[in-house]
Amino acid sequence: FMRSQLKDFVSTEKDIYRSLDALGMYTPPFSCCFNNSVKDGKLLAIGDEDGKIGVINTAANNTFETDNPRPQWQAHPNAIFDICWSRDDQYLASAAGDQTTRLWNVETQDIVAVFPGHGNTIKSVTNNWCDPSVYATGGRDGRIMVWDVRCTGMVSESGGEVLYLFYARVKAFVLTGVPENHMRPANTISAAHSVGRPQGRKLASIWGSQPQSVTAVKFLSCGNKIASSGAADGLIKFWDLRKYYSIKDRPTPCEVSSLIEGPKRLHGYSSFSLDSNGGRIYAACTDNNIYEFLTAHLALPPRRLPTAQNYRCSSFYIRTCVSPDDRFVASGSSDHGLYVWEIGARGRAPVVLKGHEGE
Repeated sequence: FMRSQLKDFVSTEKDIYRSLDALGMYTPPFSCCFNNSVKDGKLLAIGDEDGKIGVINTAANNTFETDNPRPQWQAHPNAIFDICWSRDDQYLASAAGDQTTRLWNVETQDIVAVFPGHGNTIKSVTNNWCDPSVYATGGRDGRIMVWDVRCTGMVSESGGEVLYLFYARVKAFVLTGVPENHMRPANTISAAHSVGRPQGRKLASIWGSQPQSVTAVKFLSCGNKIASSGAADGLIKFWDLRKYYSIKDRPTPCEVSSLIEGPKRLHGYSSFSLDSNGGRIYAACTDNNIYEFLTAHLALPPRRLPTAQNYRCSSFYIRTCVSPDDRFVASGSSDHGLYVWEIGARGRAPVVLKGHEGE
């Protein structure tokens, strides 16, 4: 029944929300995320190409904003590539091209914490629902970094060596000159998805000079493991956060997916999503398919969702999401369509919703 209704979905002019720059020109949104419970989960946070965050109340159409301007603020000096809400909806974390992730108080729009340390664009940020003070980020520098906002200790703006100072934050600022809300990473996994097997004393420098991007990170339901995907190695990996990872040693995941059978070359994943209980992963692969992995048996060959002739995952801007009832998985596409698969309907082609004029 729901599948037949999907085919009748429409988006009218009153359902279109746009981001504008200071000159009134349209700014592409690069990331968006619905909140969890406040206002029935109808608040949509958007991060755009100019580094602004806006929060839209989708319970009303866009005419509501005529008399009720959306909350919006300049969060970063350039594009925001991912955004996520805290479990209680009080905070938003934004990951950007300025190599920082920033934590914001949604009501006051004040910055709560800055997570510096990545050496390139940050592609993904996620919050640990089992421990809401903990966040994880993944970036184009090949690193996964874990952050705990309860920890003191600072890191320089340039992403240099972490200063492990277990002092009160004010005292740390006096000693280092680093702003008190700049946090240190609690754990760092370098070269998480690097291809090849570099050897020798210059291992760390090789990893640093040829990083392979981490495209997405998510906490698993247990809270002490992270799932990650890479742009080039064709793998989903699980990492045990009870282990401390050293840059001197090649990082070893606790579980690794099997490679996709058939392709002559490795294909990466642009993004992935978990279902509501964390039992399944749905990943968008650059071979133009969506794959389903079982988190309890990650090494088993994944199930490929029914092929869609025009579906294209030809860039790392393509994102996936799973519906709250776990019945549907949706993905954007380079052909401008939104593809929606019914998870339980094996063999059925996805419903395609058209309307966008770009990827």
